[in-house]
Amino acid sequence: MQTLADYLEEKVRFVFEQIDAATASDIYALWLVVALHQDDSLYPELDSFGYSTNAESTTEVVEDYGSRWSSGCIAAYVPLNLCQREVPEWKQAGDTIGVALREQLFAAQNSRFNRSDEETKALWRHAKLQEEFNQGVLAPDDEDELKSLTLRFDPKSDWTQDLRKDAHLFRHQRDADTQGVFVKVLDEVAQRLHRKGVVERVCGQPVPIGISFVNDIDERPLAEVVRAANPEGLSRGIEEYLLGETYEQIEARRILDAEIAKRPDAERVAFWVRALYEANANVYMSLETPLTERLKSCALLHNELALLERLVTYAPLAVPLILDLIEDNVSTAPDAVKDVLGRDEKQVAESMLLPLGHLATHGDRDAISEEDVEQLYGLLVRLWNESETLAAPVIGTSLQVTARVLHTMRPRRFPAVKFGFTGQNGNRLLNYQEFGLSKNNEVS
Repeated sequence: MQTLADYLEEKVRFVFEQIDAATASDIYALWLVVALHQDDSLYPELDSFGYSTNAESTTEVVEDYGSRWSSGCIAAYVPLNLCQREVPEWKQAGDTIGVALREQLFAAQNSRFNRSDEETKALWRHAKLQEEFNQGVLAPDDEDELKSLTLRFDPKSDWTQDLRKDAHLFRHQRDADTQGVFVKVLDEVAQRLHRKGVVERVCGQPVPIGISFVNDIDERPLAEVVRAANPEGLSRGIEEYLLGETYEQIEARRILDAEIAKRPDAERVAFWVRALYEANANVYMSLETPLTERLKSCALLHNELALLERLVTYAPLAVPLILDLIEDNVSTAPDAVKDVLGRDEKQVAESMLLPLGHLATHGDRDAISEEDVEQLYGLLVRLWNESETLAAPVIGTSLQVTARVLHTMRPRRFPAVKFGFTGQNGNRLLNYQEFGLSKNNEVS
């Protein structure tokens, strides 16, 4: 009985063996290129077979794509359109055999996040009704449907509960499941091409086979699949490109994390806060220190999110340290004025405001002390008073960001922020009275 891997291997092998000898001898990477029909992971297709050549990967091309192992350096694509659905309005005939084999494969998978179209449609219908309910525009006739769908997905919940997060989780996990199953088949196809000697016979040498998506998705998980699909060490360049970092950087980061983990909590947090600050200073001031060099060696220098992930658990300890670093240098002055005041230092300080919001969102915001909240509120008052003295059409964003962080930390005390976009209201706080501020520069 023919499997999907059998079918795809036969088709890929046929087009691969048609490449002329001169071109084949110059190939340094082969690619299986996947497309998701209408961006839906339920319908993955093997769109094309590509290859990268030394002749086409010029210095300019490599610089444009960041690495010669990028799929952007593919010299030529051979269309395959395997597992493609029939779409009459596009005059797309479809691949009936491939589709049937793919559906057979998916149907055999066991996952609590199943690929039922009915289930998926019901979740997204619930999300739409929930959004209308939140906005106060839900039609009375739709209320019973919303209640019924809510009980279906979460019998223990209040029917007014927002389940959009659950719908997104369902879709994300379903995508991961179905993409993973299809990509695993491509892994098997690539292994067969190596194991049967097809790659070496056509190209005259071992050549790695990579997997890439036409769609805009996170391709980092593909690195592990590509590694398994090729002989050991052969696809390292492709793997590192997909990961966005080298294995040396990954190992250096592991060593750094292990080293810092041995320190007491206070010292550990102080280290990562300093790392975050110097990383931003490197961006805005080209600051180079032993710490920034070490962060660079670990692929952490320009990865703010990764640094914040190391602080989220310790948000109550990190917040006061960040406040002390930024308070004196934050300003509402527009860029033209900051040039006179020391623009670089102020940009570094202001760049630390958003991390405060991240820590409050993803960490334990209730554990952030009232003293820290009051310190941040004092900063808001100063920025508000300062903004009232500036006649610039648009002021800096620090006032707006500070107000947003306060709302994130204490949503019951501080309202959602309303601010102006252009003209004299550009970036100015419009609902200032709800923050206890007044036009006469006095806190009410």
